[in-house]
Amino acid sequence: MQIEFNLNGKKKDAYPTKTFINLYYKEDKTTRPSTIALYVLFFAVVLLAMAKLFIYDIMLEVNEAKASYEYNQTILEGHLAQIKDYGEVNEQYSLYSYNYLNEDEKLCDRLDILKMLEETVFLQSTVDSVVITDDIVSLSFRGLSLEAVALLAKDIETYDIVAKVDVNTASLSATEDKSNLTTKMVITLMSQEAGGEQ
Repeated sequence: MQIEFNLNGKKKDAYPTKTFINLYYKEDKTTRPSTIALYVLFFAVVLLAMAKLFIYDIMLEVNEAKASYEYNQTILEGHLAQIKDYGEVNEQYSLYSYNYLNEDEKLCDRLDILKMLEETVFLQSTVDSVVITDDIVSLSFRGLSLEAVALLAKDIETYDIVAKVDVNTASLSATEDKSNLTTKMVITLMSQEAGGEQ
């Protein structure tokens, strides 16, 4: 109950008054053990995620790269072992092929040369040596007379791959046996770059 006294004859101004008391107490939960446990759990999860992202995943990638490197190294060593004789094989191959030459250096096909020699010189005589260097074929053979050698030279010149034939030496022993006659012949071949002309 409120009693007002008016001493001056004036009405007293009314002021707000509190008619009840708020007894509700809000507890500070930041210091509770369960809240602290949640904070600790959150930071632990963040740390584990960062550790996985920046340590575990990187280590996994490094291990995969190392395994891939070792696998590729094994394959490379296998291939190197397969081609270890390449130099020797290439050297042997170059004796029978001109594929190692560039376009300007290519000469007649070696098989055409061998075919020409088989159809002429090899059929009529005993060949001691054959040397093919660039566009020159050097032969040493025996068993033909001088007349037969001249006919053989004319026969060889009829081939398209032959530019000219030179008989350098023909030596005859004291006997007239033609098997003792040794002939050295030089055959000059047409070059491909000259279009069959030399």
